Amino acid sequence: MSKQDPFLRKFLSIAIPVLLQQILQNSLNFIDSLMVAQLGETAIAAVGLAGQVNFLITLLFFGVSSACSIFLAQFYGAGNQEGIRKITAFAFNVAFAGSTIFFLLATFAPERVMGIFTKDQAVIHSGVAYMRMLGFGFFFLAVTQIYGVGLRTTDRAVIPMVASIVSMVANIFLDWVMIFGHLGCPAMREGGAALATSLSRLIEAAIVVAAVHRVKSPCRIGLCDLPVPRSFIRFVLPTCLPVVCNEFFWALGMALYKVAYARQGVAAVAAVNVNESVANLFTTAVFAVSSTTLVMIGQKIGEGHMDEVHRYCRRFVGLSFAIGALMGLLFFTMSPLMVRVFRLEGTISRLALQCMWVTALIMPLRSFDYCLVTGILRAGGDTRFSMFCELGCVWLVGVPMAFLSSAVLHLPMWQVYLMVYLEEVAKAVFGLARIHSGKWLNNLSMAS
Repeated sequence: MSKQDPFLRKFLSIAIPVLLQQILQNSLNFIDSLMVAQLGETAIAAVGLAGQVNFLITLLFFGVSSACSIFLAQFYGAGNQEGIRKITAFAFNVAFAGSTIFFLLATFAPERVMGIFTKDQAVIHSGVAYMRMLGFGFFFLAVTQIYGVGLRTTDRAVIPMVASIVSMVANIFLDWVMIFGHLGCPAMREGGAALATSLSRLIEAAIVVAAVHRVKSPCRIGLCDLPVPRSFIRFVLPTCLPVVCNEFFWALGMALYKVAYARQGVAAVAAVNVNESVANLFTTAVFAVSSTTLVMIGQKIGEGHMDEVHRYCRRFVGLSFAIGALMGLLFFTMSPLMVRVFRLEGTISRLALQCMWVTALIMPLRSFDYCLVTGILRAGGDTRFSMFCELGCVWLVGVPMAFLSSAVLHLPMWQVYLMVYLEEVAKAVFGLARIHSGKWLNNLSMAS
């Protein structure tokens, strides 16, 4: 592909900022964990368990923003400014409703929430301090997520990336000040880590909101835009709801994988956790490609250029497989180094290395599937089939294979991994069949 290729220029303008933003977020999570780790085992456990609330609200925002990005891309391609404002307002209504629920839980019932995960009073006490400081930041996170996806979908992907950079620097600095009590601030320990996170989210949200109005983004809205007509809600809900449900039940399936892996023993669980933490660094490129696929194909559908839509599909399919193969090769090559970085020895070292090799082997297919299911199918508004395809493969193939291979056949951990990854094979088969049928392609901007 030539640098003068319009497809390549557009792809790089979206994919690179998304990729850098995801790398920054992963790096920030690592640094946060590193700082909290200096407070001891109780603090690590407390922040990890209390952080499940943050994980759930983030998952909700991701589902809402992913669903709305389908309409945003097509409306933007069609030049439908009113539709862009309405779908943005709809996303904010859902996100703020979720933020309110989780804020109330984190602020007024943190003991009960922590009690779900543990009975250790020391862990609960530390977790409560963390959770109460985290709650008010959910509203700022909602603003960043919704406006962030709006900016990326309307060709302003650099803005949320810059906001993430500033937020990351602020978070690291505030962590140092508030956790350990520097510059005259009292040492707030776990609560300081949460407060630093919430304040950095406020800074990020302020930057994004200011930028949205400064560049006069089509997704900018005011309070008067928040009431959304019921007719519009009835129009978008059948497309949006499957995406949100998909994210929730997918996460539940991933949790069941962990239950199955636990049958292999503590060493196996530790090896899986190490593998996943490292693999996330390499799959950022995979996520960036699938996000870019949704935006670019969605815009072409909105523009009504169906010949280009099919051409883009072919190019993204090949590109996703190639990038997955490259990431897999890098992951495979760097696996021994990663094992040494984590200072693993004996059985855990061997298991982690085997899991990394299997993950590296399957990464081209995973990249291909992400492009098909969360990129192409969602871009065409085919969210119901996308949900059935992904959840069907997880729950009817992956989960049964995990328990069969681990609890019944007692296979080695690397073979359990291979059995679980049969879900990716099934997903590729059903996804390709759907693409070839042409039933996935729906111009939602025309229907609005």
